Order: sequence, then structure tokens, then C-alpha cells
Amino acid sequence: TDLPWSPVIEEIDKLPILENTEANLQYKISRYISTSELSVTWHKKEKNGNLTYLPKNSSKYKPNTSISQLQPDNTYSCTTSLLITPRLLDDQGSEFICRVKHPSLETPIERSTGPLQVCACPRNQDPIQWSHTDREEAVLILHLHRFYPQSIEIKWTCSCRQLLKSEDESRENIFNSFDVTSKCRVPQEHMMHSDHKIRVTWKHVTMTDPEIREVCVRDSDFPWRPEVTELSNPVLLFGRLVTVQCGISNFFPNDLSVTWFVKERGSQGYVLLERQRGYKITASPQYSDSGYSCTPSVEFTPSSFSSHHGVMFMCKVKHPSLGHPIERITKPLFITSAPVVTDSVKLNPCESEFVLCSVRLEKFFPKNIHLTWTFGENKYIQYTPKKTLLVDDEMETFGVISECKIPWNQLKFPVRVTWEHESKAEPQSTELPGPELPWCPQIEALDTPYLILNTECKIQCRISGYFPKELIVNWFKEEEETRQLVPVTNGINYKIPQPQRQPDNTYSCISSLYFTPTRMDHRLVFICKVRHPSLKEPKEERIGPLKIVELFRRPNIDSLETSMLNGKYKIECKISGYSPERLTVTWIKKGKNECVTKDNKYNIPKIVHERQSDKTFSCTASLSYVPKNEVSEFICRVEHPSLDQPIEKHTGPLQLQQPDTNLQERKTGRYLY
Repeated sequence: TDLPWSPVIEEIDKLPILENTEANLQYKISRYISTSELSVTWHKKEKNGNLTYLPKNSSKYKPNTSISQLQPDNTYSCTTSLLITPRLLDDQGSEFICRVKHPSLETPIERSTGPLQVCACPRNQDPIQWSHTDREEAVLILHLHRFYPQSIEIKWTCSCRQLLKSEDESRENIFNSFDVTSKCRVPQEHMMHSDHKIRVTWKHVTMTDPEIREVCVRDSDFPWRPEVTELSNPVLLFGRLVTVQCGISNFFPNDLSVTWFVKERGSQGYVLLERQRGYKITASPQYSDSGYSCTPSVEFTPSSFSSHHGVMFMCKVKHPSLGHPIERITKPLFITSAPVVTDSVKLNPCESEFVLCSVRLEKFFPKNIHLTWTFGENKYIQYTPKKTLLVDDEMETFGVISECKIPWNQLKFPVRVTWEHESKAEPQSTELPGPELPWCPQIEALDTPYLILNTECKIQCRISGYFPKELIVNWFKEEEETRQLVPVTNGINYKIPQPQRQPDNTYSCISSLYFTPTRMDHRLVFICKVRHPSLKEPKEERIGPLKIVELFRRPNIDSLETSMLNGKYKIECKISGYSPERLTVTWIKKGKNECVTKDNKYNIPKIVHERQSDKTFSCTASLSYVPKNEVSEFICRVEHPSLDQPIEKHTGPLQLQQPDTNLQERKTGRYLY
């Protein structure tokens, strides 16, 4: 039946639908009676036309109808609603339909929201990012996500309200909404003041008020705050250029200030380095993808222990991104001067067949130094040496003489001195140049003016400058024809040398060879051969060829003596004190000046030379004959190499005499000269 009171559906104020924001779709139903027979249902119509009933117990969509209220005209009214949390993917373009049934209606009435437009508010999930593309400007990047509709307004300004250039790039995402990336180029000059801020503002239809973000170089997430390493703490080497430096990296803009200070030894505090002489400051920023970097440094040459020993440096780094300067301070830097070996290891022989090894190190600082000597065949023997500290007041450095006594036979093996000093990271050492003993014997043949034939003589060699005293001396003679060396034995003696210690603790001796030369020894060569631990091969000295000389001694000739025995005259000439024995006696008969020779008439015995204790010779020359009636006179002529002219002795005239039977022998002493 037709009733005048049929339900009417009225739309309540429509609000914007925002994604993921709970929305309440409401309708007012009025002018009906019989509340118990009112039926209200909600339906969803997809974009493809499918219609879906939304039950009251739906978890996603929550329909609700209020209790009917009696109105003044005795009709009823109620409010029906659908509580939804829309999503762009699910609900964009869909329709929500409210359908009402009542007995007063022939057909149900309904109201539709029409295609639903779901809006999405821009999301700022990420902080504003900093980047840079070159050395002149930085880039600020803003990302806004999942907003709808696409239209959005973004502005960038600086503290002076100057509009900055920007580029916006929007794109649709998988959620049927939009993302936008806004890039703003910020020149360096807008970043060189720590209180200058960069502001970005964006406005969207879904927003009641614009959103604002501000950034500045002082923000905690500013990416280019200088990273400053600790200052280097180099070892100061006296007289050598040294650099103190630190590394500063990843800063932007290029508005960095580095100030150096120094505190020298004896100073009360730090002073500005620019006011000090002798220091060179360098810093050259370099640009890279990560920003600017530089290595500020101070160069100087430690030249005074009173000023530079214990010096300290401080650098202060300022940058717009820093609230306070960054300070870096070195430790006290101490000068070290590395030991210098002024000479190779010296060796000197000393008492008890020991060798004194010594080394001299100079120009080191500080004075603490540790030295050890090592030597030995199978296992090194460590020896803490005697140490004498030297002080160089002018150079303000130290020196040391280190000495070590070792047995001489240990020099056959490596001998090393090692020192440890803080100027060097590793121990330093030096070794003896070689295993050879440096004190080789020197052989010198002593002058032998001449060798006298048949006279014992002495040949000597002086052997000096050797250490240790172990020495073997052998004498050899060289055969003239074969040139072979024959050990000296038969009839030749040599004296075993007794070594004498010299002031320099080396040894010397004289080796003597005694022999009596004969004529066969003329031009003989003697070799003195020496063996010593310092020699790899025997060392020798050749003496000769020797020249044998004869010692000429003039003969002493007595007056001639005559005698007669048994009717024969006998004339005798005694000769003595001559050398060599090459003496010739000739008898001459005066008047005829003819030499008397041994025959039946004259008897001349062969001369016998007798060696005397003084190495001279003596002999007696005689002539015997039977006198005739004539008077005879004889001359005894003596020739010898020592005489320039022969010596003659005369008998005087010899007359015939009658034999005296009572006198067996009568001597006559008449002489001529």
C-alpha cells in the first residue's frame, strides 16, 4: 500500500578520503514509520562492475546503523555509516552504495558515493640528503613518497629568503601513487656561514598547511664534517728535515682553517707558529668524490737540543660545520741522532795473546746506548764490553768507544759488534772485514856486506810486526842449476829466533843462519821461509845471489937462513900471516937471473900451507944443493894476491967452505934486501 511516509536518504557532509586514514561514510535516513521493518545494507561496486555485499561483521569495512529516533512529526530517522580505511590499490575508483528497504517502498532506494577518489598525503620518510657534483656547489635532495594526486609544489630557499634553483622529478609507483625527488643546488657561499639554513617547503592538496624542513652545515647528520687524524709523532733526527703532519679529509665546503702552534723546550706555553723562524707550513686541499682533503704539515730541521728536544706542536682546525675547532697535539718530540761509525772496527794486540777489538760511535743522542759483541765458532758468545762515553759539547751529542778482549784464535770466525739506540727501529751492527789476522810478519834481510871465503859468516833476517807469537822459520838454499829448494842441514846451523814483544804488543825476532862459505857457494841463494797464523801461504825472503870474497892478508917474510949439513947448503924462507893460501915462491940464482927448478942439482920441497888460529896461513920454503967451486947467490921471490909487487929476499954471496967435522951445522947470516 502506498503510505505517505516513505524513507528518504540524505547525504551528510562529505570529507576528503585519505589513504590509510579512517573515513566515515554517512547517510541520514528519515521520514519513515515502522522502524522494525527498516532494512539498511552496504555494498561495494568494483571498478570492473562487480558488486559485493558488505556484512556487518566485515573486518575491513564496518557498516553501522544507529537506533531510529522519533521526530516531532512522529516519523523516525537514523544515521547509517560505513567506516573504512581506504587503500589506493583496493579502493581507488570503487563505489560504496547504501541500500534501504521498507514496506512503504515498492523498490529499495539507494545512494552511491560515486567513484571514490582516494588521496594520499606525501610521506617524508628519509632525511634530506647532501651530495655534491663538483667543487663549487652541493646538492640537497628531498624524497617524498606515495602521494596522490600527482600535483605538488616544492620550494627551496636560503636564510636570506632567496629562492634557490631546484629540479623536481616525479614518477608513479607500484601503489598507484606518486613519488617525487627534488634536487636543489646550493653554492658554496651559502654554506660558509654556520648559521645559514636551507629551507624546503612542500604543499599538497591533502595538506592543510605546508610542510617545512630546514638543514644547515651544523646538523649532526651533515656528511662533510672534517675528519682529522692524530698528528704524526716523528722521531727527530738531528740535522735532518722532519715533517709533522695530520690528515684532514671529507670536508665541504672548502672553507677550512688550520692554525699551527709550537711549544719549544723551555717555553711556558704554545705560540703561533707563523711568528717563529725555521718552520715551513704547507697545506694544499685536493678535491675528490668524497669532498675535499688536505695534509697540512710543518717542516723544520732540528738543529738545537736546547730548543727542539721535547718540542710539541698543536694544530687547530676550523670549519663551518664544526661547533668548536678540532685540536690535535703531538707528544713531546725528542731528538735522536743515529750513531755514526767513524771508522771500521780496530784491532790491537794485547797481553796474554788476546786481541783488543774497539769501535768508535759518534754523534748520537740521547746518550743511552747498548752494545754487545758476539764471536765464536759454533755458538756466539755474548760479551758486554767496556764502554767509554764521550761528550761533544759543541754538537750537543754523545759518542762512545766500546772495547772487547777476545782470544786471537777467535778472529778466524765472525766478530760482530751490535748496538741498540732509540734512533733506529732495529739493532745496527758492523763486522770485522774478514777472518784474516792483520798482523802479518814482515821479513827484512839484514845487510851482509860480503862473505869471506872459508870464514864462518852469518846471514840474518829480521821478522817483525806479527801477532800472535806462534812463528815457524825455515831456511832453504836454492841450487843454481836446478833451482830447487833444499832445506839447510849439512854443516849449516841456524839459530831459533826468540820473539821479543814490542811497544805495540806485536812481536819481532831475528833469525840467523851460520855457515862457512867455500868457492862452491859463490852466487848461492838462501831463502828464509816464514809460517804464521796470519798467512794463508808461507812468506819468504830471498837473499842472494851471494858473492864470496877472499880476505887478503899480506905475508910476513922472515930473513933467509942458510945452513950446511953433510956438504949441502940449505936455504929456508919462513912466511906467515897471509891469506888466502894462494902463495907462490920462486927461487932465482943471481947473476944468471934464471929460476932454479927442482932437478938433480937442486932440491925444492913442495910448500905446505898451515892454517893458523887467526885464519891465516904460514909455510916454509926451502932450497937445498951441493955447492961447487964458484960463489953463488940466491933470491927468494914471494908472490901473493895481496901484494902489488913480489917480495924478494937475498942470501948474499955463498962461498964454498970446508966441512967442519966438529961442527955438524953452521949457520950463516948474511942477507941482502
